[in-house]
Amino acid sequence: MGRTVVEPDRFPPAEASPIRRSLALLCSFLGATALACQAGSELTAPSSPDPADGIVGAYESPFRFDGRRIAPANHLGPAKLEIVPVDSHTELEFSAPFGNNVNFGFTGFVYRNVAPFSLVPGDVIAFDLRGLATSAMRHNIYFATASANPQACGQVVSASTGWTSVVTQTQTPQNPLGDTITGNFELRYTAEAPFVFLGGGLLVGFETSPPAVIAHRGIAPFPWTTCTDPDGRFHGRFFFLPNLTTGPLTGDQAGIGGIAILAPGGPSTCAEGVSLARSQIAQILPDRPFLRGILNFLLTRMQAGLPNAERNYGLILDLLARLGLITLQEAADLKSLVAPC
Repeated sequence: MGRTVVEPDRFPPAEASPIRRSLALLCSFLGATALACQAGSELTAPSSPDPADGIVGAYESPFRFDGRRIAPANHLGPAKLEIVPVDSHTELEFSAPFGNNVNFGFTGFVYRNVAPFSLVPGDVIAFDLRGLATSAMRHNIYFATASANPQACGQVVSASTGWTSVVTQTQTPQNPLGDTITGNFELRYTAEAPFVFLGGGLLVGFETSPPAVIAHRGIAPFPWTTCTDPDGRFHGRFFFLPNLTTGPLTGDQAGIGGIAILAPGGPSTCAEGVSLARSQIAQILPDRPFLRGILNFLLTRMQAGLPNAERNYGLILDLLARLGLITLQEAADLKSLVAPC
């Protein structure tokens, strides 16, 4: 259980330079998008994909650069925090921390380089499963600030400020058994207490049973990554520890799941979200009229309820973020605005 598992790179980078390959893919992608939008059909992978093209799954963007996957297009709503694996692994099933809170002691995740945020009661704490759990995921969940912002893989930290209870087992989360979709962060809890995070290393802990009253001894598979994930905010998973320990958090450098903290507000209608998205696109891409035109065209189709417009919009934002034309946070914000669509 303590052994680090790293998935082999099954899709090696192309021999062409990353910049040339990226630009070529961008042109092809935008051209395909325009054709797909005119036909009202979804962008699809070739019937016999070349592994070098990076076809990585039904719920992921069909491109890779430098041998890395692009994060799937998520529509999570207005977010205070989104830590989403770039290299999402699914070949192994980890039961801790979600599926088993009996045999692995106090378990959880260590994140690094996390921006400051303030959790308030009513916010949504969301996790992502990729398969159905064997029991409803009712957990006692705790947050803490790490004793340091860990940088090197394997650097051990502790809960320097102690643990704050943010969710209790009295609550049944939204989608308590999860689902089979990767990237939608469907397992959603409502924060029951405030937590102020000043930035750096963030700890998320799941109470063991006992003392937790509800015991889980099953499986709850989730997409995971390692401490080398290109996102730069994943550090480790801890387990086999005394409950709510303030000592060293030891465990593994793999099996790390993502997390999102979502504000309960945001646009209430598709029209409102599209209007806000158009305004942000104009600010983010002032000197890119062609890209603005493509995105605004998809927003128009999205508001009209035409099929696959939202998916294609998300795929283009992922690609622009990967090329450095917009930031990952800007892409996430633009996708969040159209959640009501």
